[in-house]
Amino acid sequence: MMGRGKAMAAWGKRAAEGGDPSSIRPYFEALLLLLLAAGFFTLVGTGRLERPVVLLGTLALALRVILPAAGIRPRLSSSFTNVISVLYLAFYPIDVYYLSGGFLPATVHLVLLVAVVKLFSASRPRDYAYLCVLAFLEVLAAATLTVGSVFLLYFTVFLVLTVATVISYEVFRAESAAPARGEWAEAGVPRRRTPSLRRALFGISVAAAGCVALCAAGLFFLLPRFAFGYWNPNPGVGRLTGFSDDVRLGEIGELQRSNAPVMHLRVEESLPPEPPGSFVWRLQGRVLTEFDGRSWYDPDRPRVAPTEFGRLPLPPPVKTWNYVHRFVRYSVALEPVGADVLFVAPRVRDLQSRLPNIAWDATGTLMPLGRGFGGLAYSVLSDLGEPSDRQLLSASRHEPPQIASQYLELPPNLDPRIPALARAIVGRRKAPIAQMRALEAYLRTHYRYTLDQRASGPDPLADFLFRVRAGHCEYFASALAVMGRALGIPTRVVNGFVGGQYNEFSGEYVFRGRDAHSWVQAYFPAPGGGGLWLPFDGTAGDAEGAPAWSRAAMYWDAMQSFWQEWVINYDFFHQMRLAQTARAAISGQARTWAGWLATATDRLITAMRKPFAALAAGAGEPGDGWLGWLLALVAGTALVWVVRRQWPEGPARAGRHRLAEATRYYRRLQRQLRRRGVRPEAALTPEELIAAVPERVRASAHEALSQFIADYQRARFGGDSAGLSRLPEDLRWVRRQLRQATARS
Repeated sequence: MMGRGKAMAAWGKRAAEGGDPSSIRPYFEALLLLLLAAGFFTLVGTGRLERPVVLLGTLALALRVILPAAGIRPRLSSSFTNVISVLYLAFYPIDVYYLSGGFLPATVHLVLLVAVVKLFSASRPRDYAYLCVLAFLEVLAAATLTVGSVFLLYFTVFLVLTVATVISYEVFRAESAAPARGEWAEAGVPRRRTPSLRRALFGISVAAAGCVALCAAGLFFLLPRFAFGYWNPNPGVGRLTGFSDDVRLGEIGELQRSNAPVMHLRVEESLPPEPPGSFVWRLQGRVLTEFDGRSWYDPDRPRVAPTEFGRLPLPPPVKTWNYVHRFVRYSVALEPVGADVLFVAPRVRDLQSRLPNIAWDATGTLMPLGRGFGGLAYSVLSDLGEPSDRQLLSASRHEPPQIASQYLELPPNLDPRIPALARAIVGRRKAPIAQMRALEAYLRTHYRYTLDQRASGPDPLADFLFRVRAGHCEYFASALAVMGRALGIPTRVVNGFVGGQYNEFSGEYVFRGRDAHSWVQAYFPAPGGGGLWLPFDGTAGDAEGAPAWSRAAMYWDAMQSFWQEWVINYDFFHQMRLAQTARAAISGQARTWAGWLATATDRLITAMRKPFAALAAGAGEPGDGWLGWLLALVAGTALVWVVRRQWPEGPARAGRHRLAEATRYYRRLQRQLRRRGVRPEAALTPEELIAAVPERVRASAHEALSQFIADYQRARFGGDSAGLSRLPEDLRWVRRQLRQATARS
C-alpha cells in the first residue's frame, strides 16, 4: 500500500508540473463510474427504492458525468464530508424506525449516501477502493431484495465491469510509477497507442469475467445446499390478499387487478391420459365457512401435521358416489408472493413437499409452516372426477348434524329480501342440484361483472343484489352461498384460482393475479353414506378478463419459470434430479457409442476380409481384387509417409530439447549469481558474465564457472549431448564454490 501511495503521489506531482498526463486514468475513472451506476441501477431494478431516492441517485450520477465534461472536477472537502456523515448518523435511527420502517431499507439509504459523497470526494487510491466496495454492497443489497431473473442480467454487467475496473486500476497504478513519456522517448522505447491498449484491457476483462461466471455456475450446481435457512433473504414481500383467516368482501378484487404470475403448474401424469393444455383448473386456497354480513371467515383451528420426509399423511377417502375418477398428479411452483395457503385441486389423495410441517383443517385448507429462500414447490395427486347432475338428483337432504349446524348458518341481520329472492328463483324445483343450477343461471344472466367496488353500506350483499347489480366474483359467490343456505343447502365460499394459461414453451399452466377467483362449494350427501363438496359458480362473464399473453411473453415466462425452479428453489433434491438425469444421459450415450463402435469394427473387418480373401484365392469378383490392391497401396503409402515424416524430425526435436535444457541451466546460474549480489544484464555474453563477478568470489569459483560455461557453450551452440548431461553436476559445483566463498568472506 505504501508503494501504491508513492506511485499515486508521483503521478499527481508530475501532472501538477505539467508533465506526462495519464492515458489510462480517464478509462479507469469511466469504468469506476459505470461500476457505481451498475450497482445503483441493480438496486433500482428491484423496484424497492423510493422514487425520490431513485431521482436523487440518478441526478448525482449525471452530474458526475456532466461536470468533468465541462472542465470541472468536483471535489468535496474532507470537513464537508465529515459534517454530512455525522448528520446522517444522527438521522439514521429516524430512518430505521419512522421513515423506512426497517433496518435493511435504511441501510441501503446509508450505503447510497456514502457512495454519493465518495463519488464527489475521491482523490486517493483508498477512495477508489471504497467506491468499488460500495458498488458491491449495492449489488449485495439488491440480491436480498429480489429473486427475479432480471437480477442475473444486472449482475453479469456488474461482474464484467468489476473485472475491467480492477485490471485498469492495476495498469493505472503501474503507469503512475513508470517513467514519464519524455523519458521513454529518450530511451528510444515506443509506447503503444492508448485506444488499442484500452480495447485489449476490456477484451481481457470480458474473458476473465466469463471464466469467473463459468466457474461460479459450476460451483453453484455442485455445492450442496438446503431449501430452508434461518434468514429469509427476501423480506417485506407483499402477501396475497384474500387468503387469510378473515376475508372482507372486495379483497379478491384487489388481487384481480394484477397481471403478475403467481404460480406455475405442470401436469406430470393423468389417468386416463389427457392431451397437454386440455385441463381447466380450479385450485382452491382458503375455504371460508362463516359469514357475518360483511366478511367471510373460518373459525376452525387447524391442526399441525408433521410430514413423513415431505409427504403429508392424509386420511383415506370415503367411498361415496359411483362416478368416473380422473386422477392427475401435478406439481405447483408458487412465486415468492407470501402465500399463506397451498393451492390444490379438490379431493387431494397425496401431497409431497419439502416442508417439515403442514397445517390443515376440516375444510381441506392446507397451510405451509416454514418457507424456503424462494417460493414454495410441492406435488399433488387429486381426483378431478365428479358425479353427473343426473346422479346428484338422488341426493337426500339429510346431512350429518355437524354439516348442518355449521354450513346452514345465516347472519342474524340478513335482509329478508334475500331468502325471498332465492325461493322465487328456484320456483317448484325440489332437488338441491336443480336449485343450485337455477341460482347459478340467475346470477349469471341478471348481474354484471366489474372490478369496481360499487356495493357499500351496512349490508353490501343486499346492496349488490338489489341496487348495484354489478360486482366481482366475491359478491357473486357470497350471494350464491347465502341463497343456497336460505334454501337449506350446505354451502361455503372458496377463494383460489381458476383457469390459467397454458405455456407451450415451458409445458406449464401460468396463473396470474387476474386468475384469482371466488366460487361456492355445496354439500351433497351420498345415498350410501358420506358426501361430496362440489363447485358452483354464479359469476357473470368477465368482460375485463386477462388478455392472453403473446409468444414473447410466453418465452419470458418460460425463462422466469426456469430461473425460479433451477436457481431460486435449487436445493439438494434438484441436485439429485440433475445428477440422475446427467447419469442417465451419459449412460445412454455410452451405450449408443459402444454399440456403434462394435458394429463399425465388425463391418470394417468384414469389408477388409472379403477383398483380401478373394485376392489370396485368386477368385471372386474383379472389384474385390482391385479393392484389395487399393487398400494395400493406401496402407503402404501411409507407412512411407509416416516414416519419412518422422525420421528427420528426430534430430531436430532433439536439438530443440538440448537448446531449451541448456538455456534453463544457464538461467539457474544467473539466479545463483544474483543471490551473491551480481546483477547480470541480459546482453552480457557468458565470458562477460564471469568478468562481472566480484574478484573475491571469482577467485574461489573461477574453475567451476569456467567449466560450466564451457559445457554450456558446447551444448547450446555445438549440439553436444555429453556437455548437456554434465551441466547439472557443473551447476552443483558452482553452487558449492559460491557457498564456500561466501562463508570465508
